[in-house]
Amino acid sequence: MGIGTADHFTETDIGRIKLIAAQLTAIIRREQTEISLEESEARYRSIVEDQTEFVTRWKHDGTLAFANEPYCRYWGQTEEQLIGNSLFRHIHDCVDLLFNFQYTKQVTPVL
Repeated sequence: MGIGTADHFTETDIGRIKLIAAQLTAIIRREQTEISLEESEARYRSIVEDQTEFVTRWKHDGTLAFANEPYCRYWGQTEEQLIGNSLFRHIHDCVDLLFNFQYTKQVTPVL
């Protein structure tokens, strides 16, 4: 029964070591998952923010929950100023935007 052999540890010691090893493994996996999630979120945010088209997210009640930079720039406001606003508040402006887009599409030749 030498030091460093399995005979040196009691069943209780081995059980505790296994429990600690399992807890450490769970902690490491959780941290790896969090890092992967942060990296994924950064990639997604980069894609959304780098879009030249409007990217928005609306709640079911018509409240703006997210707006990318081009959308904010179009309205001349910051994201903080726009978030929480109702879609219906801008409905007239949206109709004008749609009309202007449709008109431009009709008079601009397709290449």
